[in-house]
Amino acid sequence: MADNSTQLAFFAKVLPQAQADQRTHGVPASLKLAQAALESNWGRSGLTQKANNLFGIKGTGPAGSVTMPTREVVNGQTVTVDAAFRAYHDWSQSIADHSLLLTRPRYAKVLNADGKTAARAAAAAGYATDPNYADKLIAIMDAYDLYRYDAVQEEEPYRMSAEDAEAIIRFLSAGWFAAVTDEDRSEFNRLANELRASAGIPLSG
Repeated sequence: MADNSTQLAFFAKVLPQAQADQRTHGVPASLKLAQAALESNWGRSGLTQKANNLFGIKGTGPAGSVTMPTREVVNGQTVTVDAAFRAYHDWSQSIADHSLLLTRPRYAKVLNADGKTAARAAAAAGYATDPNYADKLIAIMDAYDLYRYDAVQEEEPYRMSAEDAEAIIRFLSAGWFAAVTDEDRSEFNRLANELRASAGIPLSG
């Protein structure tokens, strides 16, 4: 069996922010992971080593830019040209910038889509000139089952324990005895039942 430790370590480094960005911007984590792997050669490309640029984004970044040779497909022919690429202080900046890039209107069909649809949409919108770009991304997604990372789990709401709820109610019960009107006692009972509800325990009459 092939040793995938390098690839898995790479995904582990990118994954937390990829899933956070999915929640914030709608960029599928599977797409971000696959693009990062393909564009950076698993973090080993010259561009990534020199400029922390994981996604081959051109222009000027927070740390300036670096000029690197790159292969482009022009009129069906592959040519090598020099281009200025964005430089970042760390991978985190590169990952965040990628999400901002994909929130542009031209990439609207990428957001909140499944991985395969997002890959095809990114390619159709001109992310890369390689006519096989979407297929390469999907091959990486399939090989490592990156789709599982798109199921972002929502944080469970906090629930008070039954013991804590009853302890608070007992502590505050002096308020019920001190109440001078039925309205005050009714309000105390209402608040006590709110505590019980938050803890998932039966309400009192």
